[in-house]
Amino acid sequence: LVIGSSLISQRNSTDTDNDPNTVTTTPTKTTAPSKTYSVGDTATIQNLDIKIDSVSDFTESGNSIPPLDGYKYIAVEVTIKNNQSNSFAVTPLFLFGLTDLSGNEYDLGYVTKTPSLPTRVEIGKSVTGNVVFEVPEETKDLRLQITPDFFEDESVVFALD
Repeated sequence: LVIGSSLISQRNSTDTDNDPNTVTTTPTKTTAPSKTYSVGDTATIQNLDIKIDSVSDFTESGNSIPPLDGYKYIAVEVTIKNNQSNSFAVTPLFLFGLTDLSGNEYDLGYVTKTPSLPTRVEIGKSVTGNVVFEVPEETKDLRLQITPDFFEDESVVFALD
C-alpha cells in the first residue's frame, strides 16, 4: 500500500551541514500496479473517473520555496469525476504517489499551482486542479500512482511522459 510519498520520503535538513538552507530528498522504493495509463486517458477506480490532463514544468512565483539545487517542480493537472454515492475527500498526501521506473519516490512540492485540486468532490460532479511535485531535473519515466482509498490496495498508475 502506497501511503503517499511525503509520508515515506521527507525533505530533511542535513546534519552534516550547518547551513539551514541545505536540504535533501531521500528517494525510497515502491511497487506499482501492472496496468499503466497515459496522459489523456481516463481510468475508473472505485467509482471515480480519473484523468491526467497535462504535465508541465512549473516555475514557482512570489514567496514560494524554490526547489533544491538540481531539482525542479512539475505540475500535474488532474480531473476527478465522482460517481460514488458519497462525496469524495481529496487529500493529495494520501491520494498521489510519484515514482520513477527505478521505484524512487518523489515528494509533493511545497508550492501550489492555480487551480489546485479542491478538498472535496461532490456526488456526480467533476473537479480539475493541479498537484505539484519536486523531482530531479533529469528524471525521466515518471509514474503517478493514485490510490483513492487509504485503506485499500487498489490504485491506478499513469505514465507522465
